[in-house]
Amino acid sequence: MELGLQAPAGAVVFAATVDDYPLPPEEALCVEDAGEQRQRQFASGRHAARAALRRLGGAGQPIVREGRRPCWPAGFIGSISHTDTLAVAAVAAKSSGRSIGIDIERIRRLKPALHRKVLTEEERRRPWRDPREGVVAFSAKEAGYKAVNPLTDAFIPFREAEVELDWKRSAFRLRYLGRHEPNRLLNDGVGTFGFIGNEVVTLFFLG
Repeated sequence: MELGLQAPAGAVVFAATVDDYPLPPEEALCVEDAGEQRQRQFASGRHAARAALRRLGGAGQPIVREGRRPCWPAGFIGSISHTDTLAVAAVAAKSSGRSIGIDIERIRRLKPALHRKVLTEEERRRPWRDPREGVVAFSAKEAGYKAVNPLTDAFIPFREAEVELDWKRSAFRLRYLGRHEPNRLLNDGVGTFGFIGNEVVTLFFLG
């Protein structure tokens, strides 16, 4: 299903319920040693990704991986994420931007110990207007990292990124606080978020 997320121009976001979707042989090799649930999640993410690619006029060729990253067909950028029940994929034409990252998380209250690991001191001082804000911030940082990492090949700790949520517009911006200059790409992107039942989906786009 195509999501009603406010995706940037040229990007398409699809979701698929985690299920036993068929995999072409090249993709099946990527998860041949994985457990049954992991194979279902992988297949569901690829199913959503192919749907997004078709929506943009792309062919249905296999989406294998290099390390943990999907290898997208020439001319496209994309990202995949999943929970135990839902997989999401975001795809865009390479001509429309440099990179894209998507993340999906179950909505839950972040425990105080996780707050200290995920949120900066400034973020923890802010008043919470909605009980979902903590997990939205967590997911936004994941989406930002997934967009920047393919370009910089560098890790971004949670507390080296700060989120500014615009709850009315379902949008967010990220600010990089660390010292690794290439990761300052995080400052250039735009993000959006939305909800599917008990899950939040965040999208971060570097134009």
